[in-house]
Amino acid sequence: WFVGDGAVCYEDVVDLYAWTLHNKRGDGLSRTQRRAADEMVLKLERRLGDSFSAGHGGRTPLAYTFEDLQPYYKPLAWFLFQYWCTCTPVTALVLRPQGFVLRRAGALQYWHRPARDPDGSAPLVFCHGVGGQGPYFILCRTLATSYTGDILLPMFTSSSMVTPPWREPPPCVTPAETVAGLKEMVSRHAPPGGGALWLGHSIGCAWVAALVRAHSECVAAATFVDPICFGLFHGKILHNFLYARVSGGGTIAPKWYHRLQQFFVSGAPDLQYCFRKQFWWTHYVLSPSQLPCAALVILSEYDTVADVGWVSHVLSQRKRRDSTLRVEMRDGWYHGAVCFLPAAQRTIVRDTLALSGSPRVVHTAAGKW
Repeated sequence: WFVGDGAVCYEDVVDLYAWTLHNKRGDGLSRTQRRAADEMVLKLERRLGDSFSAGHGGRTPLAYTFEDLQPYYKPLAWFLFQYWCTCTPVTALVLRPQGFVLRRAGALQYWHRPARDPDGSAPLVFCHGVGGQGPYFILCRTLATSYTGDILLPMFTSSSMVTPPWREPPPCVTPAETVAGLKEMVSRHAPPGGGALWLGHSIGCAWVAALVRAHSECVAAATFVDPICFGLFHGKILHNFLYARVSGGGTIAPKWYHRLQQFFVSGAPDLQYCFRKQFWWTHYVLSPSQLPCAALVILSEYDTVADVGWVSHVLSQRKRRDSTLRVEMRDGWYHGAVCFLPAAQRTIVRDTLALSGSPRVVHTAAGKW
């Protein structure tokens, strides 16, 4: 949770507590808040069996919501291409021929493909990652051709990169508004008293996590692909996405992938606005013990965002006590590889449906999904 060189000192830890709990700097705390922060630091020192040096050191906390947006120099043609790939009219051209219609639930808009043969089965919900539905057009088609029940595709504009280059990013939908919209959406299409089947990717898993924490009854089963919600309290995920710089050494391919991620994604103005001004990790962190249903977690070996080694270890320990939890590590995958692998997508849809025992799958004559 700290960047820079040197030691972490007492006031640096106070600054981290002040930002995490109150969205303030350490010198902006009230007397009561400062007293509580001091007590927390003392507890931490007792836990560590050591004391922090007084004052500030050479390292500062990742208080990214206080930081200015970084310049993002790209040709106008790049911004226009990005907007064309992610804007709602283009998404409509792709989804409407597959039977999707645009609806609204509270502050959220979502695409709905009605069930082909309504029988009261749970709807299947996909929560997209960075870039909106654009990078997931193949997956959306896979969902539409694989599942005969209701399919719901909520739109999270704050991480969709849909803002034209000549406009400022719109205000982000708050976590409370997001959860309320998802709950209303599920209540509208799920059977009475039932939940939905959830499939999330990357930051989309954070929205699923927020719903699990607030309204677990809305989640009948869940699949998390490249999740950022597990271990979000570690700080490594935000550090990898916002701060990490690619250095020499190590495996070449993952480093080049990380470089491309930073060049094309991490610096985008609307994504910076989303993460640096509107994203508080405490709203989206999820403990494995909070999962209320059968769940599948799919990790990528070369994930350049999440700490897959730590996440795999923690989830595997939980798996020993929870037979409804499955954890899979996909060798050779990078963060987002699932977007371009239709065969893997069909397998993930099949496994998601199997979590709840749903039989509503379309089989082709070739025996494939």
